[in-house]
Amino acid sequence: MTLLNWRDRIDAAIASHALTFHCQPIYRLHGKSPELFEVLVRLSENEAVIPAARFINEVSAEQLKAIDRLAVLGTLKHLQQTQIPHAVNLSGHTLNDPQFPGWIAEQLSKSGVNPRSLMLEITEQAALLLPSAQVISALRGLRFPLILDDLGSGYAAIPSILAIEPDVLKVDGSIVRLMAQDHWRECIVFSLMAGADRRGICLILEHVESALIESRVMALARQFPKLNIMVQGWLYGQSKPC
Repeated sequence: MTLLNWRDRIDAAIASHALTFHCQPIYRLHGKSPELFEVLVRLSENEAVIPAARFINEVSAEQLKAIDRLAVLGTLKHLQQTQIPHAVNLSGHTLNDPQFPGWIAEQLSKSGVNPRSLMLEITEQAALLLPSAQVISALRGLRFPLILDDLGSGYAAIPSILAIEPDVLKVDGSIVRLMAQDHWRECIVFSLMAGADRRGICLILEHVESALIESRVMALARQFPKLNIMVQGWLYGQSKPC
């Protein structure tokens, strides 16, 4: 599939409302019901549902910003019917858009939704860009909880934590997925648990997709009895239409 074809298809999907949003549950460790949901974009085309990983790196900056805004609008509408918080991923392009805080503040006011119910996921890489820092500061001023996503996937974890002071840390799935077989990855998870525990903030581990991984997470968690640990992955539930 060529770059142009993907961009044409996304333009058509935006125009025809063929972009849909699925929600994946996130549970407190040992919890029985979801504490929050992550909102994930999907392309519905010819009776197929295509995950964002297939196309998200092929679309233009303007398309990414449009997708982010559609996700926010759809989530705010959904939050009018539920008390469970939902998390929306924001691209670096949206975080470099100085108009975004004003736009989302207007949509929030129209919806009547509590801003604490709409959590915003930001990658550690995007968090360090100067325009992003200004937008992030404005979003924090609007009282949206901030999730630092993909933590540990690059080299900017500590600077990005210091830059945005997130409410929640989310460990990258590439670390969690192999932590049961890789001592170093388990050490990274332990260190992030220790840091979150010290700061008194929540830690989410994504891609917990087997009982073996869950058992390792539980073993580490016993050393931090006061830490709020949440887990996400196919072991707990796949994404479904919101």
